[in-house]
Amino acid sequence: FAGAFEKGLVVKLARDVSGALFSSALNDELKPRLKSSPEGEKILSEFGKLFQNRKLKKGTTVYFTWIQPDTLYVGVSDGETPATPNSTFVSGFFASRLFDVYLGEKSVSPSLKASIADHLHV
Repeated sequence: FAGAFEKGLVVKLARDVSGALFSSALNDELKPRLKSSPEGEKILSEFGKLFQNRKLKKGTTVYFTWIQPDTLYVGVSDGETPATPNSTFVSGFFASRLFDVYLGEKSVSPSLKASIADHLHV
């Protein structure tokens, strides 16, 4: 996922979950990946606020769009694709660490990573 092109991840929730729990789970995965960056820690705090007070129902979709080199758009929708992102984060380092959670060497879901790889068309 290191190429200089736009990348997107779509996470569709399979069950109801609080925004705080969703945020906490991502935080647990991102924190070790950001340990070498004070900038990353600051953005992680802001990133968590996006989800904290939300009730994420089954079927809610979270869109992550990484525009190279350093812009990450995040959209949360319980219906249609959001026309505009809910938040924008300007940090290529943070965006790469977020994508690493799903696509990196220590992916949170190796089966998801394999499935994505199976569906890539080059």
